[in-house]
Amino acid sequence: MSSLDIPAHCCYLLILLLGMVVARGTVNALLPSSPSRWGFVDTWALFGAHVLVPLLMFWVLDYSGALNDTSLFAAVLVGIGYREIISGGVNSITMPADTARLWQPFEKWVATVTARLAVQTAARRALIEDRLQGQIAADAPRLQLLTVLALDYAGNRTELLTRLDGIEKEARPSQVPEEAFTADRKRRAARELLRELQAQKPDSYGELLRDRGIVTRGDYYVYILDRHLKVFPFVGAAIVGAGLVVGLCWFYTSESAQIRYHDSRFVKVNATNADRFRSRTFLAERLSPPAGSPLAPLARASVERLIGRLGFKDLPTGIADEILRLVVNARNPSVNAVSVPGLIGNLRTDNPDVRGRIAQALLDLHDLDYSKTPLVDGLREWRTSGKEPVLETNTRVAQWESWWRSVK
Repeated sequence: MSSLDIPAHCCYLLILLLGMVVARGTVNALLPSSPSRWGFVDTWALFGAHVLVPLLMFWVLDYSGALNDTSLFAAVLVGIGYREIISGGVNSITMPADTARLWQPFEKWVATVTARLAVQTAARRALIEDRLQGQIAADAPRLQLLTVLALDYAGNRTELLTRLDGIEKEARPSQVPEEAFTADRKRRAARELLRELQAQKPDSYGELLRDRGIVTRGDYYVYILDRHLKVFPFVGAAIVGAGLVVGLCWFYTSESAQIRYHDSRFVKVNATNADRFRSRTFLAERLSPPAGSPLAPLARASVERLIGRLGFKDLPTGIADEILRLVVNARNPSVNAVSVPGLIGNLRTDNPDVRGRIAQALLDLHDLDYSKTPLVDGLREWRTSGKEPVLETNTRVAQWESWWRSVK
């Protein structure tokens, strides 16, 4: 996919930001009838899962070769339209086989969590309404005000009065004390009145209760608007934002994080030319200490990691060439003190092509920096193959080690 090539960490950051925006809209669409939805842990679990999906998809698509993780256009497309990509609606990006089957369990999980949240929301609303009914029922003036208000807006006054009369005239069971029965009767009357008002004025019943003095302003915000729960999205956004800022500050200011990042990008098999160039330039700068200064510990560790990869049998020769070109071009006494012993040790690799390239790199370093120290006869003419005896390889390694000791 042809697009502007930017650092991979910028693409993943862009997907993270777009993913959070899309995830917020997705969660709100899944729970449209739950104003207090962000007050539940499960809601944040849904949000986090929908943020992770495009990030993981972007990594999988890059790993499978469907796109490059340094493509700005691909990052925007995945961040916004990952659902269409999974369903096959984007012709330019093809998901690996059977990906849709992996998506089905995720959708089932989302449906399960959504259903559980609906139950939790309903249970919480019932609890809140019960508390509100208890407060009004325990206060005779407020109950009278509620009776007048409900009758004013009743859809059928006669029917409402009949229900209230039925509650008032109900006989007290002998097992229930008079005081408890009276309190229960008032609570049930308050329930009937509130439900009638909610049914007739679903969007403004809270304001009516507040304006008539039936509920206090504080109760209006807590019980009617769930305003205290609506703080959760802002708190969550603040926590996520703070974590993101801290993480970015650490990544961009940490020399260790930067070196490890560029190490991994430099040896990435399907890295773009631009991406590898950025990492090569960064690493070359770190491998160029001031004259007479030793190599920094982190840069030394980087050289050791890169050269250590040369011992991997299945290392692509193109990556081996990149590593060897870097250490030869960045040569100086500090780098050579780390790279040369590592190169000599990795002559024992099981990959004959890489072994031959390492041998040539050692010859280049000899000719460029140590030409005054002669090589053992036959070492320059040594040609590797997959058939030479192990004894011969070990002999050549010993000869290179002997030469390096004489150099030092």
